[in-house]
Amino acid sequence: MERKSLLAVILVASLAGAFWAALVFSVFMAAGALWQFPPLALQVFGVAFIYASVLIFIMTSSVGLAWHALAQQLRWRSFAVYAAAGLSAGLAIALTATSLLTLPALGDGLIIVWIGSSATIVSSTAWLLRRPDRDTPPNPPTSAP
Repeated sequence: MERKSLLAVILVASLAGAFWAALVFSVFMAAGALWQFPPLALQVFGVAFIYASVLIFIMTSSVGLAWHALAQQLRWRSFAVYAAAGLSAGLAIALTATSLLTLPALGDGLIIVWIGSSATIVSSTAWLLRRPDRDTPPNPPTSAP
């Protein structure tokens, strides 16, 4: 795949994950009373979207590209493998974050679900756009009998 189209896949997948992350953050993490003031709620969503976009793009362009290169070498091209890799990376990041932060148990659980689901959305979107299962070498030429 060309470098330009791979960059486009990373950007679109990062934005999809960032949209989900910002939506979950602004709806569940920022308290329900915030939505009584729609302009403020939209501002919180916008700021969360910008921060999530940058963080997810950095993770996708580093960890995600390394994973993609490894998966290509090992011929792991199925949707389930990419979704599992995204979930695993998201859970590893979430568990690291919760070990560094002191939150109540419910907060830890929400962060794990939040980051894990965002990473799964990113990897799934990247697979749907990139479709590595279609990267098969052409058949070798055969001679006529």
